[in-house]
Amino acid sequence: MTKPNLNRLEVSKSALIHNAKVFKQIIGQSKLIAVVKSNAYGHGAKVVSETLAELVDYLGVASGTEALELRRFGLKIPILVLSYYDEGQLKELLEENITLVIYDHRQVKKISALATGLNKVAKIHLKVETGLSRLGVDAETALSLSRQIKALPHLELEGIFSHFATADDDTTFATHQLNNFLEIIKNLEVASITIPIKHIANTAGCIRLPTSRLDGGRIGIGLYGLADAELIDAFATEGNQKISLRPVMTWKTKIIAIKDLPPKTTIGYGRTYKTERQTKLAILPTGYNEGYGRSLSNLGEVLISGQRCPIRGRICMNLIGVDVTDIGEVATHSEVVLFGRQGKSQITATELARLDKTINYEILTKINPSLPRILVD
Repeated sequence: MTKPNLNRLEVSKSALIHNAKVFKQIIGQSKLIAVVKSNAYGHGAKVVSETLAELVDYLGVASGTEALELRRFGLKIPILVLSYYDEGQLKELLEENITLVIYDHRQVKKISALATGLNKVAKIHLKVETGLSRLGVDAETALSLSRQIKALPHLELEGIFSHFATADDDTTFATHQLNNFLEIIKNLEVASITIPIKHIANTAGCIRLPTSRLDGGRIGIGLYGLADAELIDAFATEGNQKISLRPVMTWKTKIIAIKDLPPKTTIGYGRTYKTERQTKLAILPTGYNEGYGRSLSNLGEVLISGQRCPIRGRICMNLIGVDVTDIGEVATHSEVVLFGRQGKSQITATELARLDKTINYEILTKINPSLPRILVD
C-alpha cells in the first residue's frame, strides 16, 4: 500500500495535450519529439509519456537508463537517447528498439557488433557540433562516421541532429548554428549520404526560427507550458496567431500546524526573521529535501485560500513557515499551493526562478522525484 504524502504534484492532462497540439500545429508535417528527460522536467516521466504517446512521434530522453525505464512502463513509442548510455546497457537498449545517439567511431563498431549478434537493425542519430561546444562531432568526422555507419551491418542512419545555444535570446547565433548544420548535411548529401530525419530546433528554435524546424522539433519546456512570454510574443510578431500555452503542473501541500507568535519573536534557524506584530504562522511539511529551494527563504510566497502568504524564516530540510495572519479562517489540513493556480491567484515556476536567480527548468527538475505525480483533468 502506498504511503500518503502531504506533498503532491498534480499534472494536468488537458494542459499537456493542449500544449502538444499547439506545437504539432507549429511544426506542421515535421516530427514532434517530446523531450521527457529528467523525469519529464520534473513532471513525472510515466504520466507525461503515457499521456503523449498517441500524440507525438518520438520521446526524447537524456540517457539509456531513462529510455529503459520508459520501456518498463510498457511504452512502445519510438524513444531516442539524446546524450549518453553505458556500454553495458547496449544489448538491452537494442533489444528494446531504442534509437541511439552516436558521436564517436567506437560507439558505431560496438553497436554494429551487438546488433548483428541479435539480428536486429539499430537505428542511429548522429549528433554534430555547430556551436554549443558540448557533445557532437565536427563536419569532417560527421562524414567519416556516416560512411562507417553505412558500411557496417545492421545499422540504420535514421537521423542527424544538433542543439542550439541561444535560440531563446539570440537568433543571430542560432542562425549561424543552423547554417553550420545545413552545411554539414549538404556535405553528406554530396557524398551520397541522405539522412531522413534532420532536427536542430528546440522549443525556442521552433518558435523564433521557423527555418530550423526541418524534419523534426524537439519540444521540452514548451510542452510543460513554460516557454517565456518573450518567445510567444516573438512568434506573434512574425504574423502568426498568438499561441497560448498552459502550465501543466501544480504543487500542493497542506498545513500541519499553526502557531500564534507575539511581536518581536524570531523564526527559524539563524533567527533571520523577527515578527513585527502578533503573527499567525502556518507550518508546511515541505523543504529543500522536497525540492523547494532554501534560497527562497524570506522571499517566496505560497497560496492559501486564494491569497499570497509570505515565507517567514529559513526554509528547513522538511518544513516551511508562512505568515497567514491576514487570510481569515485557516486550519490544519488546509490546502496550500506552492506553485500553480488557486482560485484567481497564481504563482508560477518562472516567478520562483526569478526570485531564486535561476531558470524555471531548475525549479522543476529539483523537485524530489519520490513525491507523487498525479494525473488530473
